[in-house]
Amino acid sequence: MDNEKIQEIISNPDNIIKVIDVLNDSFDMLYLKYTLESLKKTNPVMNIDYTKLDLHSAWSYYQNGHCASYAKILSQIFNQAIKYNSSEHVIVRIANHFYDVRGLIDNIVTSEFHITTEDDEKQILETQFGLPDALEKPIEKDLIEIGKEELNKIYINSTAKSK
Repeated sequence: MDNEKIQEIISNPDNIIKVIDVLNDSFDMLYLKYTLESLKKTNPVMNIDYTKLDLHSAWSYYQNGHCASYAKILSQIFNQAIKYNSSEHVIVRIANHFYDVRGLIDNIVTSEFHITTEDDEKQILETQFGLPDALEKPIEKDLIEIGKEELNKIYINSTAKSK
């Protein structure tokens, strides 16, 4: 991919939000898929009462203990992303804007946020908002691939429009 074109794409918040929307829309099915797989591993003959499953939306999952995972997903999709954190939340800066699972969040970023250091990464992993559950890693992996595919579609469309 052409670096100049990528810079143009990521400088437009609408493009980032398109990717975030695709990630968030994909989350529900992935969460259900990996929840069911986990339940079947635990008890393969169990009859599952689907009405009692504790399901999450992307927003509830990543705003309640998994924000570091979402920042990781975005930073893997957008190589130019820089992680920022406060004592309670992890976000990313892409170009000149800040994002998390909610989308563009420039209006809520305060001076409390700073670029995430290696020491911060270690501390995040030891806190509630950095502790993974059994579903986090496989969902991360799938969402990174989905996000990269969506970014590639945006790239192809923008390249075709500029010709």
